[in-house]
Amino acid sequence: MCARPPPLSLDEYHRRSAASWRLDPFTAYDTAGEGLIHFPHDVVLRQRQAHALARTGSLQRAREVLDALIAHGSHDPETLGLHGRVWKDLAAQAVDPASRIAALRESRASYARGLAAAEAAGDPQGYYPGINAAALSVWLDEPEQAMHFSRRAEACAARAPEQDYWVVATRAEAALIRGDLDHACALYTRAAALNPQPDQLASTRRQARAIAQHTLGRAAACDACFQIAPVTLFLGHLTDAPGRAVPRFPESMVPAVRERIRAAIAASRTRIGYAGAARGGDLLFLECLHEVGAETQIVLALEKDAFRAASVDTPAAPAWAERFETVLTQATAVRVANRHSSHADGVAFDYATRQLIGLARLRARQLDTEVRAIVLWDGRPGDGSGGTAWAVQRLHDLGIAAENIHPDHSGPIVLPAATPAPVQASESRAIRGFLFSDCKGYSKLREEQVVEHTRQFLGGVARLIALSPRPPLFANTWGDGLFLVFEDVRDAGQFALQLREGATQGTPALGLPPEICLRIGLHAGPVSQIHDPVTGRTNFVGVNIALAARIEPITAENQIFTSEPFAALCAEAGLEDFAFEYLGSTTFAKSYGSLPLYRFHLTAH
Repeated sequence: MCARPPPLSLDEYHRRSAASWRLDPFTAYDTAGEGLIHFPHDVVLRQRQAHALARTGSLQRAREVLDALIAHGSHDPETLGLHGRVWKDLAAQAVDPASRIAALRESRASYARGLAAAEAAGDPQGYYPGINAAALSVWLDEPEQAMHFSRRAEACAARAPEQDYWVVATRAEAALIRGDLDHACALYTRAAALNPQPDQLASTRRQARAIAQHTLGRAAACDACFQIAPVTLFLGHLTDAPGRAVPRFPESMVPAVRERIRAAIAASRTRIGYAGAARGGDLLFLECLHEVGAETQIVLALEKDAFRAASVDTPAAPAWAERFETVLTQATAVRVANRHSSHADGVAFDYATRQLIGLARLRARQLDTEVRAIVLWDGRPGDGSGGTAWAVQRLHDLGIAAENIHPDHSGPIVLPAATPAPVQASESRAIRGFLFSDCKGYSKLREEQVVEHTRQFLGGVARLIALSPRPPLFANTWGDGLFLVFEDVRDAGQFALQLREGATQGTPALGLPPEICLRIGLHAGPVSQIHDPVTGRTNFVGVNIALAARIEPITAENQIFTSEPFAALCAEAGLEDFAFEYLGSTTFAKSYGSLPLYRFHLTAH
């Protein structure tokens, strides 16, 4: 029998895994794995697998893949550079100083070997492993080694394109390691003038701060070289519907508002903006951002057609519909807050507004910059619960600076004496936090082990719940599976951290044997509370629970993965101790679409 040919060529597997690894490491891993079935000795696909594993937090598995590659003779700069990066990430997770130092040394050794391989091949890209080896020598308090590697990195960079951002930034970092602050600042300023992406500039500034603190005792020594604009958030009124009794934003005011938005964007040097896409202020803001080539991030409260019917279409000005379609086409990204739902109630719009604010705060945290808001508000309480008045009050409570550009109420914001009415959750429908977890390896237990393991594990969970100051509103189990509903994201996040600690520290709290590990998924969104006629208990139902259930199965061992809405609501609530690392987007089964995922842990202090 003849062997079947592979469904794709090797070049196509390379292309697809490369195209997906930044946005979706899960798909990249699967694509590389499929390719390796047909091309088992391909180095590039192994590298892509390792890179994807590292992105999702499976650092030990990534290291094992790279160890095997190196053992089989792959001593190229790419493999060794990845190996160094994984060891550096392992150092960041080390629980004791000795383990951290050992991991840093392993990382530097791999980067040094990558640099040597690049130098032997005459590859100018050797500046990357070279400058990493130099920086690691700084962390290891070995200045002579730091100088040695920085000089070799500069020599490689001298053969690379002069107008490449990373080349110039590498030369700046080498100068800073040498202690030549003036030259370093001149090169950092030159690199920033090459118009890098905000994320690239923020990454360079973080590294510069760490080196400057270590070598000069002044973390902000080079800060003036990096001008990272604030992330800008827009919240404001729709244009008035026909027959509105008290005008708030009439169509005649649109030209004046547009000019005020343009001026606000120019004054703040905005390059990243977040908004809904309702007619009026939202669409004007997004159009003005597009004019200056800025990034536009849109959060629709409802699915497109439902949102357009509720917040865009109006017989008084039908042109808004076309502008809405154009803005969506031009957007950097469009998210839908309430998917698979036609609820257009206050809870749905509250959920969308909180996500909008939270996403802007998450992005600002990634860039180490601030969030500023432009609001279009007539200064009066809203027509009902929620709305612009409530959002302005929320910005004030969160400490987010806001500028009102309403022609009749511009300038400093003065909150009304009466606090705007918050969104009222009904007794049966509200935004909640959800936790799903299971024990990987449970299915491999023998029959005589299952009962004892289940008794110990669930008993440990019961003890954690009993000790919790804010226990779940609802709990359900099936075998090794656990489903909990919490009042809010804070409670869900804190319990998830306690649950993982009980599993990973080997404490008697959960009684997990070494071959069993925990996977925890978190999500948050509107759900309905019902009386379950089968169990006779209160239960929680809704599409957000079904979506939450799809996160846990793809979570890495002993990790906590969260949906983007969960991460955004935590950021919106100002939970600074909660840290989120973006993993990428993954596509779920059963028509649930794709969803960006984050790895969740406590902020390092």
